[in-house]
Amino acid sequence: MKTSRAARIKDRTRTCFGRMRIASNLYLSFLLFLAISAVVHADDFAYRTLATNRILIVGYTGSGGEVAMPEAINGLPVTDILGGAFKNCTNLTSFTIPDSVVRFGGPCVGVCQGCTSLTNVNIGNGVVCIGMRSFCGCTNLTSVIVGNSVTNLQLGVFYDCSNLTSIYFKGNAPEIDPAVFSDATNAVVYYLSGTTGWGSTFGGRPTTLWNSLR
Repeated sequence: MKTSRAARIKDRTRTCFGRMRIASNLYLSFLLFLAISAVVHADDFAYRTLATNRILIVGYTGSGGEVAMPEAINGLPVTDILGGAFKNCTNLTSFTIPDSVVRFGGPCVGVCQGCTSLTNVNIGNGVVCIGMRSFCGCTNLTSVIVGNSVTNLQLGVFYDCSNLTSIYFKGNAPEIDPAVFSDATNAVVYYLSGTTGWGSTFGGRPTTLWNSLR
């Protein structure tokens, strides 16, 4: 029996999201396997200590406003931020990620997903990959600075960021997954002179030279 095109699309979508849920569970299980401590708190951050003597941020308990992540807690570097750590933190207005952070989020749940008061983000030079849906639904986000080590933007990073106007990249053009800029139709991508991989568009958004000091 021949199936309709709509049914085939629905089946593919269900399969895709099923795979993403599996990936999310594996990612979370792996990080928690590496953890050697229960969740503890330092100032406004909930974290775990990994077996490699690094800090994994798993949550935020502060009052919001302008938040700058610490580079270290108890003398150990903060290198990982778990997906969902700041999810639906509606009082967060500004977010700065230090150079010590390497992994920002992961599959499925965005680090700052649903932070509807967030207006600007500065991502440090240590981050290599910006995880899936990291800023999905941040409807008041207007400006993002991306550090020079980012090599991949995962699915839907800026999905539904309807007021996003400026994304500044310090490094070469990263690989980009589908739907990174879905419903972010006002966004313009800025890049520095001397960096590579940039064309007239990036992820469907127009690009222009960023006249700024490194």
